[in-house]
Amino acid sequence: MASTVEKSSAPPSNYYHVFFSSRSDDTRKPFIALLYKELERKGFLCFKDNQKLGREKSTQAIESSRFAVVVITESYASSSLCLDELVKIIQWKETRGLSVLPIFYNVDPLEVKEQTGWFAQVFERHENDSSVLEKLQSWREALIKLAFIDGWNSRDWVDDHKLTEEVAKVILKEWILHMPSSDFNGLVGIDSRVEQIQSLLNMGSEDVLFVGLWGMGGIGKTTTARALFNQISNHFEAAHFVANVREESENVQ
Repeated sequence: MASTVEKSSAPPSNYYHVFFSSRSDDTRKPFIALLYKELERKGFLCFKDNQKLGREKSTQAIESSRFAVVVITESYASSSLCLDELVKIIQWKETRGLSVLPIFYNVDPLEVKEQTGWFAQVFERHENDSSVLEKLQSWREALIKLAFIDGWNSRDWVDDHKLTEEVAKVILKEWILHMPSSDFNGLVGIDSRVEQIQSLLNMGSEDVLFVGLWGMGGIGKTTTARALFNQISNHFEAAHFVANVREESENVQ
């Protein structure tokens, strides 16, 4: 199967697949670029944080994303914009089911949770800034909650390439497992159709296999194909489902 997800299937309310929350001016920029490239290669539409865009644009992007990747570095907590984003991300996780994936890049997660070391110094400076005093408690609580979410510590990985591959793999797997599930609830006979087609597939083979579904329009060919895709796509490193091929091909200039 091709190495992308189905971008065209994302509803307007989920305009972005992945939102990145990170400092745009620190030393982990090459890592973010690697991860961004790997996710785009798999077909994900990503919003890469840019402080020039401001809080309103970031908030809109968070609300329209399925995943939020938070890259915590020593300088992350120095940015009030990043901390505001994190508060919104945690809120959206708790109220709207946003999937949050923290990456602690050359940072001890325990320091994030207890706000010691560099984080203690940063918050000491924030405490001397009267313009952000009312936000301090929500910032601290958001960092603590983030530290309790399963994620990755870059120090546990040999190199950034391996880490980016693993993060992209997890996001792709979760996307495949959850995106289409509601499409098939209550459909009578769908399971038996999928089983019949799946019995024709030689899943252990490395050969390329084409299976055709033939019949008049409206009898459920696309629905059956998508249900089959939902069941077997997690066996592949990446997968892509294209619906309405004829219509889409006619739109290509």
